[in-house]
Amino acid sequence: MAFTNIIYIYIYIFSIKIPCSTRSTRATPDRKPPPICYSQRYSYLSLETIQEIWSTYDVKLGPVPVLVISSAKLAKEALKTIQDLAFSGRPKLLGQQELSYNGVDIAFSPHSDYWREVIEEHLALKRAKNIREDEDDHILDILIRLKQEKSGSIDFNWDHVKALLTDEFIAATDTSAASIVWTMTALIKAPNAMEKVKAEIRNVIGKKGKVDEDDLPKLPYLKAVMNETFRLYPPAPMLVPRQTIEICTLDGYEIQPNTVVFVNAWAIQRDPKNWENPDEFLPERFLNNNIDIKGQDFGIIPFGSGRRICPGMFM
Repeated sequence: MAFTNIIYIYIYIFSIKIPCSTRSTRATPDRKPPPICYSQRYSYLSLETIQEIWSTYDVKLGPVPVLVISSAKLAKEALKTIQDLAFSGRPKLLGQQELSYNGVDIAFSPHSDYWREVIEEHLALKRAKNIREDEDDHILDILIRLKQEKSGSIDFNWDHVKALLTDEFIAATDTSAASIVWTMTALIKAPNAMEKVKAEIRNVIGKKGKVDEDDLPKLPYLKAVMNETFRLYPPAPMLVPRQTIEICTLDGYEIQPNTVVFVNAWAIQRDPKNWENPDEFLPERFLNNNIDIKGQDFGIIPFGSGRRICPGMFM
């Protein structure tokens, strides 16, 4: 969901003018955090600069309180434990509403009975996709069939079809393309790793000419290269913004409802507390271990975790 996060960061960082505080102050339960400032002279903020700002100041975007999670420990507490429900909302942003046809998709829909029903429809869609190779169906055919059958409690209409197609393109297609580009870029900069992965593929694939999904378990170094790429270059560096739906406590601080929550996966995955030589491209760190990148090990969460994990992860 890299594309959507670019939209969000633009809306939040570059489009909002708010007062500024000139000193660093940490939030306490009985004290409001100061906002950060925005200046027209900054036409671009790198992820490093954003992380520096967020680690120095407590952020408030206009009247909206913002929480930035930049550690694996707090990410696990917010996304995976019993607090996952409290952090499962989505803020209603203009860009998000446009992309999701007013929140009728999966990624941006608010947490509700409707969202759970859409998830069930999504699972049905995935099952249908597994069969479509035999039936030669396109995903659009499957979505139209879901609209026509109306087998669930949702009044599945054309907005739902378009919203779920948008999820498919952004959550699955766009991120896959971005990850391929980053993988090739990283390998070009690391010729030793490039030679290792080429040798492994040639040894396993031979003259077949292409890598099938069934070949992947036989290609551990290729998998390690992909995991290391996700670690260094997550396609959604800030994940998708969340919003608290009830009062909760995180690291001893009381978090109010309707607080916008960013999980800074980029910072977590480059944290020296989690990784040795975190800024180096070292696929070997993923060999001979069971590090999980699908929401179980919080030192690397390119897809997020918990009930709002990326819906495109398995697509």
